[in-house]
Amino acid sequence: MNNVIEKLEFNLVLEQIAAFASFSLGKEEVLNTKPSYSKLIVSRNLALMSDALECTIKNGSFAFTGLSDISGIIQHAEKSATLHPEDIALVGRFIKGVQRVKAQFDAVEEKYDHLNDLFESLMGLTSLDQAIYHALGDGSRVLDSASAHLRETRRAISQLEGSIDKKLQDYMQKHKDSLSENIISLQQGRQTFLIKPSEKNKLEGTIYGASASGQSLYFEPSFLSRYQNELNQLKHSENMEIDRICGELSFAIKEESVELLANLETTTLLDALFAKAAWASKHDGVVASLNDDH
Repeated sequence: MNNVIEKLEFNLVLEQIAAFASFSLGKEEVLNTKPSYSKLIVSRNLALMSDALECTIKNGSFAFTGLSDISGIIQHAEKSATLHPEDIALVGRFIKGVQRVKAQFDAVEEKYDHLNDLFESLMGLTSLDQAIYHALGDGSRVLDSASAHLRETRRAISQLEGSIDKKLQDYMQKHKDSLSENIISLQQGRQTFLIKPSEKNKLEGTIYGASASGQSLYFEPSFLSRYQNELNQLKHSENMEIDRICGELSFAIKEESVELLANLETTTLLDALFAKAAWASKHDGVVASLNDDH
């Protein structure tokens, strides 16, 4: 059998077809296609292929945008892990991708009974979709509107950063003779001035080391230390609230993990099926028919 497959260049054809698939699992499904000896399986696959090819010819290729392999993300959620915003966003895009795929088929005027069961099995997961969108929108950053506490914390951070910037400029102007350079340098996560070594005992603050040349010291004035400590506390509060929001969304994903994985399996089959249909349409292919000859 392997010799026959090699002579037919079956794997080369599969590689061509896989190029029409939209996401990784669809491509893998195509590449893993194997000949079947079951008349029932072959008959079912040919019926699906016939519907998919006719649907593609009449309506054009289906768009499977937004779909990706989220199985690893779901596995983390099932272990009660808190997912990163980027991973939650991928789940959100997947859900919307499934909704678009389903909507495309619902808009088709013709009836395709063999495809219908696959598309009907897709679940919209509207509540989860809305929860993710409320927190992340179309991006992967937790939005200010995700919670009142996050909105207020970020507002306080923005106001304090503005105040710090103004005071930095005022200090730089007032102590310009003590500075070796008119720049702000980040040292150990702290904003510092570059002062002349001769000035270190004249100014109240903390030294964070010397420059490579030894001509400058990294200096944080006492007033700036208080502001930066407050800013760090606010940013810690921001991160804690983001973790809380992501934890809630991760739990919601865990609760819908069975449905999400079922959608992933179905869209994988559909992506592979319509990749074959697109390839067949491009090459004026036809679907084979079975007979009872042996």
